[in-house]
Amino acid sequence: HREFLSSAGTIQIDCPAGMYVASDFCMECFMGFFCPGGSNATAVKLRCPLDKTTTAPAGIQDDCVCEAGVWFNAESRQCEPCPVGRFKSRPGNDEACQACPENATTFATRSTSDNACYCDSRILPSGRSVQCRDGNL
Repeated sequence: HREFLSSAGTIQIDCPAGMYVASDFCMECFMGFFCPGGSNATAVKLRCPLDKTTTAPAGIQDDCVCEAGVWFNAESRQCEPCPVGRFKSRPGNDEACQACPENATTFATRSTSDNACYCDSRILPSGRSVQCRDGNL
């Protein structure tokens, strides 16, 4: 850490985009936030909108992408939850929700892993069986 002494008042700090001011230092923006950079007054952390996050230090709100478990609907321009029976494991706007294997589903929307998929005996065709272990695929 460096100390800056100033007898004339406050120190002006200018941080690049993707960083914010904390204790007179430029700090890297956290996941889930964007930081426009700038002077002491403007170099702040701003939270991404609901259902969005960042995957690297971000400088603008457009850097926020859909979280895992939600997908980007290009028509509505919104992040929407993966429906029951589907999951999305990584954040981003380019990846769609993946379907669980045949005869499997999830308990809820917003699933983030294929580990959320389980065998559902209610949707098995009659006379067929699926290999399951403890209810999971």
